[in-house]
Amino acid sequence: YVTGVWSTDGSGENLSFAIMKGYEDQAKAEILDQVADKNSVTFAEGGKYSLAELKEVQDQISSKMSEGQGNYPVWGCGIDEMGNTVACSINMSAENAQTVKNELTARYGDMIRFEE
Repeated sequence: YVTGVWSTDGSGENLSFAIMKGYEDQAKAEILDQVADKNSVTFAEGGKYSLAELKEVQDQISSKMSEGQGNYPVWGCGIDEMGNTVACSINMSAENAQTVKNELTARYGDMIRFEE
């Protein structure tokens, strides 16, 4: 139910946790139970996908990139925690780019976004 974690103020000491709607109370209790300085944590309403779900998508796309040995049009992907998506860098001038983009969009929907 955690959809993102980032620095609240640019330091490594104050963190913001984005939580899936409906899990706020459970998440706050579990997270605060693990933190010594409870004032260093803030919470925000997160997106609809957990980090675990986004990581699974990232891993699947990364596997396709490895299998393609440089011929796969997606050349990078990473989790955008604040945007609650997997951001994929794609070479749209590659021969099969539009096909791959369509396939990934059909499979993952709004969990992914593309950058040329």
